[in-house]
Amino acid sequence: MQGILVVMRGASIGSYASSRNYYLSPEDYEFLVAVLAYYFDLEDVTLSGGDPFVRKDFREIGDKIAAFGLRTTALTKGLPLFSKDGEKYIKEKAGNLSRIIFSIDFMDARRHAAVNLPLVSEKIAAKALAKTLTALEKSRKAGYRIDINCVVPPVDFGNKKEVRAAFHNTKRIIEFALESGVSKIKFIELDLKSTLGKPYIEEYFRNMKKAGYFGDMKT
Repeated sequence: MQGILVVMRGASIGSYASSRNYYLSPEDYEFLVAVLAYYFDLEDVTLSGGDPFVRKDFREIGDKIAAFGLRTTALTKGLPLFSKDGEKYIKEKAGNLSRIIFSIDFMDARRHAAVNLPLVSEKIAAKALAKTLTALEKSRKAGYRIDINCVVPPVDFGNKKEVRAAFHNTKRIIEFALESGVSKIKFIELDLKSTLGKPYIEEYFRNMKKAGYFGDMKT
């Protein structure tokens, strides 16, 4: 078995004493991974959510999994990793992770707010996005491999204004990744009726290249 994705409940955990608490404990995760590693040659574990870093016991969970010698990854929006303490704080949160994947879909604060923070003001959303990008850069400086997952929303290729905005955003994300030492970007398309069964990502980047967005890219 190459790897598994473990979806973690992202709430703040205080105690496992209640019999009505349905969260897995660090020992539960350790047992699950031990069984999978022994019987199925497990190599890679990705912890998702919610945001796994919201859990107070995330460091313990991640370290228990990493102790098996497995590649251990966390998928995050980035905000729980931000702190003025910087790299030291990130190491305290991330522990022995092999990799951190940041989900970044937009470099524009307004669009970022509309998708990720719809209940807050644009001003606050701008600060949140800046903190996420800072957390990414500090995570890399702390020694972690950093990847980016980016959802590419469907665009109407006949709408020039919509296409320009989408292509400009994608270019900004790629340039940021290059400047920040990101190891890999994965572009993900939404499974919508308009894209179902079509090579949408290929068409998107083919049109982006045709429009000249890669010719003057800062590298």
